[in-house]
Amino acid sequence: MMQSWPSDPAEQTRRLIDLFMVSVLLDAGAGTKWQYKSKDNGKIYRRSEGLAVASLDMFKEGLFSSNPEQKEQVDGESILRPSTAWAWMCQRHLSNLVVTLFFLSLTI
Repeated sequence: MMQSWPSDPAEQTRRLIDLFMVSVLLDAGAGTKWQYKSKDNGKIYRRSEGLAVASLDMFKEGLFSSNPEQKEQVDGESILRPSTAWAWMCQRHLSNLVVTLFFLSLTI
C-alpha cells in the first residue's frame, strides 16, 4: 500500500497516523460476537483483529477521505460527511466516533 504513496516521509507518516488513529479508536469495545469478512481473502476476523482489517479496508477504499484523488487519508471533511462507513461506526462505536470527531476537528 505504501509503495503507491508519495515518497515524502512526512506525507507517509501523516497517512500512517491517520490509519492508526481511526483503527485504535474504533477498536475499543469490539465485543465477543463482532466479526468482519475480509474483501481480500474472504477470511472471517473476529473482535479487535476484525476491526483492524475492517478499518484498513475502509481506509484503502477512501471512506475516511473527502479527496477521491487521495483516498488513503483521514480528514475532517469526510468525518462530517454522512456516509455508509460513518453510519456503520456510529451504530457500533458511538463513543469512539465522538472522540474521533473531536480530535479530527482540531485539524480542520
